[in-house]
Amino acid sequence: MEDIKVYQIPDQLTIGLAKGADGKSHYCVVSISLSLNTKDPDYEKYSATLGDNEDMIKDKIFQVVGSHTIEEAESNTDGLREEILEKSYDIDEFSEFMSKYKENGTDLKFWEFSELKEAVKNFKNRSKEDESQK
Repeated sequence: MEDIKVYQIPDQLTIGLAKGADGKSHYCVVSISLSLNTKDPDYEKYSATLGDNEDMIKDKIFQVVGSHTIEEAESNTDGLREEILEKSYDIDEFSEFMSKYKENGTDLKFWEFSELKEAVKNFKNRSKEDESQK
């Protein structure tokens, strides 16, 4: 735990969810805490710019969370792992990314739904950037 530094974004986000089976509007209130591994080689690079990137981080969370229904938000998060496999992402690379993102990152019981969705989105974005640089 001494290798983990938590960065909290002070604002809570109220995010409108996609309409689900009941056709009603539902909202999700999200608090954002990022756990950073201080031993990661990229720690200095990313930790120095977190404050400058808060708006981008919040925007990504709005996009990801807001695209799901209440039913999806309350359901089992194993679907996220399946989605990664279906998209042909390397599961070992994903596991390594998640372990760096958060202590015990490969164990779903240590994740809140909103932070897991954010981490998966970040992995996808990183994978897209890697592909575009090839």
